[in-house]
Amino acid sequence: MPEDFGSEAGRKIANRFNLLLELEFDGEGFFGWQKQPKRRTVQGELEKVLAIIFQKKIKTTGVSRLDRGVSALSFFVNFQCPKALPLARLKKALNSLLPQDIYVKKIGIKGDDFSARRAAKSKVYEYHIFFGRSPLKRERVWELEYKIDEEKMREALNLFLGKRDFAPFVKREGKGICELKEIEIKKRGKELIIKIEGDRFLYKMVRRIVGALVDYARGKITKEDIINALEGKPHRPFLTAPPQGLFLRKVKF
Repeated sequence: MPEDFGSEAGRKIANRFNLLLELEFDGEGFFGWQKQPKRRTVQGELEKVLAIIFQKKIKTTGVSRLDRGVSALSFFVNFQCPKALPLARLKKALNSLLPQDIYVKKIGIKGDDFSARRAAKSKVYEYHIFFGRSPLKRERVWELEYKIDEEKMREALNLFLGKRDFAPFVKREGKGICELKEIEIKKRGKELIIKIEGDRFLYKMVRRIVGALVDYARGKITKEDIINALEGKPHRPFLTAPPQGLFLRKVKF
């Protein structure tokens, strides 16, 4: 969270102030963050409600696009506020009008040149894998009903670290330079959590990394397959993990 995110208590919004919202949302019912014609998106729902409150179209900037079905525990959005309004009142109005799968956690005031997308230095994602089946968790995890070698999975983590072109890995044309700063695995009961921090992420990049790690841990692919995929060379195919296990956990500014 930005250090000068600001306090809501007693703060007023002056005309043309640049506001920063922190959202939490359940991505299951959305085609990602970014607005798309005839598709339900988080940006579309937010801008619809802002238009009701301010009686004019409001353009928002999100910190990241996000894949379809991906959730966020801390997602940042900024926009230019056209009207004086107390922050606490605005937060209450937003949460009363937004659908139940989106919640505004905080509102702060930023400088006019602040952009949530440009200001973010890194993002932290978590991917949750559950071994077996869980009717209560199945919409928030990838259920695996087969065993994997977790230690073997850890062996492959370093293959993704550092600054490199991930475009071949996600089958995207052109360059896609990203720097992965940290990848770690935690075990919590029957749940495996893969934490990945990077300066930016391409479409389906985290899910492709998780799919490759799982297939390597199952013995379906080799380290050479992962290296070849990263370099755009022929390799044995591997999974792209499903979206429901992925969460945007944190944004660092």
